Amino acid sequence: MHKRRVSSMIGIVILAATAAGLSVRRPAWASRSNAAAAGDCDRACLNAFVDQYLSALAAHDPSRLQVTKDVKFTEDSAPLKFGDGLWQTITGLGNYRIYCDEPETGEVGSIDLIEENKLPAIMMLRLKVVDHKISEVETIIVRSQGEANEEESAHVDKLVKPDPLWDQDVPLSKGPSRQEMIATVNKYFDGIVTTNGKMIPYATTGYRILNGSLDCNDAAAKDIQQSSNSSFDRMTCPDQIDTGRFKYIRSITPRRFPVVDRQKGLVLALVRFNHPGNVLSIHLTDGTVLDMSKDGWAQHPTSALIAELFKVENGHIHMIWGVYTRVPYKDPVGWDNE
Repeated sequence: MHKRRVSSMIGIVILAATAAGLSVRRPAWASRSNAAAAGDCDRACLNAFVDQYLSALAAHDPSRLQVTKDVKFTEDSAPLKFGDGLWQTITGLGNYRIYCDEPETGEVGSIDLIEENKLPAIMMLRLKVVDHKISEVETIIVRSQGEANEEESAHVDKLVKPDPLWDQDVPLSKGPSRQEMIATVNKYFDGIVTTNGKMIPYATTGYRILNGSLDCNDAAAKDIQQSSNSSFDRMTCPDQIDTGRFKYIRSITPRRFPVVDRQKGLVLALVRFNHPGNVLSIHLTDGTVLDMSKDGWAQHPTSALIAELFKVENGHIHMIWGVYTRVPYKDPVGWDNE
């Protein structure tokens, strides 16, 4: 790519973000005397693409974005025409955002609060940037679904601001490799499927937020105000798994890890939880039997499409932020590793 074209692309990103009222720092690589290689986009550059995408989304105007001719776009695993779906229904952006960057691969993810038809929603966004153009867009959205589906609805009223730990650097000299970070996260999914919480390298203060609700170890969370009346939600995440409560989840596949942010110690996992619907009672480890015949996740074949962002440091999982939505049983996720 010629230097003149690179400068032009930088200008487009910065001008678009500035027009949207965003504060964008010019990427460090933009000032280098030699032209950047094709696809070179550092953390600030990738985050600017996220901000630009969200600004264009809120304006219902995909033409604001620089995209490849064959840009691929999915919403809740469904392949859509770029500009369809949420592009038609979004009515606002929130001020809660977490970034996850992997400049080496041109991938960036974010968790964002949004508003759809004046109702709160939460979105996981993944972008792939090639030659300073967006080539892939993947979104998973949890929407407001009313009291009948309270568990699966977006809950944003208790969120304060992201825990500073999400944006805290980890020492790369002592940090694990990309493969080692993925292996740590895979132990979490393996622990769920095998009902073995002890195999998961969870920090003692580790907690998990799902669809905006804190659902384990609620005393440890800093970015959400919530006191649960459920003794189960107050348990540590591994202890919850050890009860056997999740035996209706028979497999977690496919599993994808498109963004591994070694600088921040973050892993974005995109997975599908599969529930075959033939587990209508669960023998818990304390000897009691749990009736699952009226549980919406267990009474018939169904799956959950999930994006989970993990904070991994010193070989332990410290935080999980998950966004999930119900999909047909083993419905294709729309990307690789089906």
